[in-house]
Amino acid sequence: MVLTIHDAFRAARKDFDIFSHQFAHEKPCSLHSEEDAKRVHSRYLHGMVRYLTVFAREIPQFTQLSMESQRLMIKSSILETAIIHSIAHTEKQNGEWIDTKMKFIMDLEETDTNKASGALGKVFNEMQSVISKIKSLNLTEVELSIISAMLLFCP
Repeated sequence: MVLTIHDAFRAARKDFDIFSHQFAHEKPCSLHSEEDAKRVHSRYLHGMVRYLTVFAREIPQFTQLSMESQRLMIKSSILETAIIHSIAHTEKQNGEWIDTKMKFIMDLEETDTNKASGALGKVFNEMQSVISKIKSLNLTEVELSIISAMLLFCP
């Protein structure tokens, strides 16, 4: 079961890599306004739904559930799974949060620019805080895949 989950995790990450390559900007964009945050969020949310769907469909026990149950489980675990997924491709440098896949940069300091990114900017900022704490645990890819499965099946 662990190998199946890990394989599903890797397949979903590979698919996300292809997706992010197609839909991310060439150069990282900075989140300076609420409009910037909305633009990044719309790409990010679409990518995360796709990532989670690929991950879930690779797990045989998930595909045995009714479609309604599958939808509910994916909807219920999207934010938490986004946090686990983002561990591999986000970093903090010089007071900024850099997402190397979706190619955006967000100032982590409490500034007028940061506040201008609105509610979505606040969500990204809170996500970064949790990501930093989880990164400090130095979890392996297998451990992250198991946590992702737990989040999916136990929202």
